[in-house]
Amino acid sequence: MPALNNLIGQKFNNLLVIKRVHNAKNGKAQWLCLCNCGKEAVINGTALINNHTKSCGCLKSQILAALQTSHGLSKTRLYNIWGKIIQRCQNKKTINYLNYGGRGITVCDEWKEFIPFRDWAMANGYQEGLTIDRINNAGDYTPGNCRWVTYKEQAGNTRKNIIVNGVCLAEYCRKHNLPYNTIRARIISYKWPIKKALSTDIRPHK
Repeated sequence: MPALNNLIGQKFNNLLVIKRVHNAKNGKAQWLCLCNCGKEAVINGTALINNHTKSCGCLKSQILAALQTSHGLSKTRLYNIWGKIIQRCQNKKTINYLNYGGRGITVCDEWKEFIPFRDWAMANGYQEGLTIDRINNAGDYTPGNCRWVTYKEQAGNTRKNIIVNGVCLAEYCRKHNLPYNTIRARIISYKWPIKKALSTDIRPHK
């Protein structure tokens, strides 16, 4: 395993790294930083190095102002998707925060304003009925880690999904006419190896 970069004393935009602190739940290194505004904040090391986070969060007022900006798009579905991304990564009071911001997942600075996000979306296949999906579920919301997919495709890319021969378990069962709930219970509840769960005959109910 390569040695961890020592970021202490380095300056990243508005943030001066003071010391190393505990890892995030996803294992990413975190650092205590002093912002130009005078506040301290714990920041993900990758977010610092990649310039995804440039302040302690004092830009939040600018983000909220952007949410309220009257540009004629605030009632669109795309604007609603963007707003939810911002909220679940930055607002600790939202129900999904623990699964996003609480895991160290951030939104790149470029997307902290709606118009750049909209321009990326329209140039990268956004359509009504599609949903935004992070290619790497441990990664941040960035242009290089996001795509537009159907809800079914997104369901196949969750952290809890079981992959069999390159496809999600639900899709595998559908193609091979297997009872998904039974196979999943064998793997998740009874801790069977995947090969055994798939190959053991399904007994009919008495």
